[in-house]
Amino acid sequence: MRVIKFRGKHYATADWVYGDLMHFSSAKGLSFIVTEHGGTIQVEGGSIGQFTGLLDKNGKEIYDNDIIVGGKESEHCIITWDADCGRFVANGNTYKVLAHKFCNFEVIGNIHEKEG
Repeated sequence: MRVIKFRGKHYATADWVYGDLMHFSSAKGLSFIVTEHGGTIQVEGGSIGQFTGLLDKNGKEIYDNDIIVGGKESEHCIITWDADCGRFVANGNTYKVLAHKFCNFEVIGNIHEKEG
């Protein structure tokens, strides 16, 4: 069974928060993560990323907007969601998203931080 969860940067502290995503249409631009402990924390809307269901070579979860490196090409790839084909892709190349290929990749950061 696929795990559906999200992460977002805490609005005040910029710490990463993980859990279920909530958007409020009546409150412009407000997004919240409901944590596993039941707390509701406001997060920066632009920082939200969905868990891909995949792990890198170190067992780290891969999220939308993560930067990964490795594989044959040793290139930096940014993970994004492609709604047209209904899957996560690396730098626009859907052929790289096969789960067995990610066992050679490593998450080195994401587009919201200055890692990697």
